[in-house]
Amino acid sequence: MRDPKATLALSEHERALIVELLEEEIPGLQEEIRHTDDWHYRDELKAKKNTSLALLAKLRQDTALP
Repeated sequence: MRDPKATLALSEHERALIVELLEEEIPGLQEEIRHTDDWHYRDELKAKKNTSLALLAKLRQDTALP
């Protein structure tokens, strides 16, 4: 079984691409949250947005390390 706390080694180019994709995706999620009437779907979108924000913060933090 795979260790859930194992780290993933990313090149700077890969990290920058993921950051860019997340930065583009998050505003769209917020917009979709505002416009959906289905509260189950809204909760799923909110969870996806929160996970995306947490991942973005981790990627930015790792970039700041020497």
